[in-house]
Amino acid sequence: MKWVTYQRDDDERVGVLADDTIYAMPSGVTLLDLIARGSTGLRQAGEEVRRAPSATVALADVRLLAPIPRPPSIRDSLCFLDHMRNCQAALGAGRLLADTWYRIPAFYFACPATVLGPYDDAPTAPGSVGRTSNWRSRR
Repeated sequence: MKWVTYQRDDDERVGVLADDTIYAMPSGVTLLDLIARGSTGLRQAGEEVRRAPSATVALADVRLLAPIPRPPSIRDSLCFLDHMRNCQAALGAGRLLADTWYRIPAFYFACPATVLGPYDDAPTAPGSVGRTSNWRSRR
């Protein structure tokens, strides 16, 4: 089951995407509301909306947003296991990580205001250089 959050005109809704059709929940329901029901409640909501949607819309007629457009917070792992092993090996310390790495997972808080939808343009600061440019030659 694939949940989406979408915008059509000024209406933002959540629904289940099946093929090219979105089976919409009533206006005002968010994916966070549904997740709070737990995995069983989320699955039941999906089954119910497929049987009796508030509306159905074609995927081509909407703008997909981030599934949770305004999350209360975002946490991301500081480093993944293989990445940490490779970094440590590159520093000449081998690939075996200290036990501390496994006992105290490192993470960071990201800014929830930076969440974008799958087709949204990512804004860049004035004067920024794209990834395809060679920034070293600009020094």
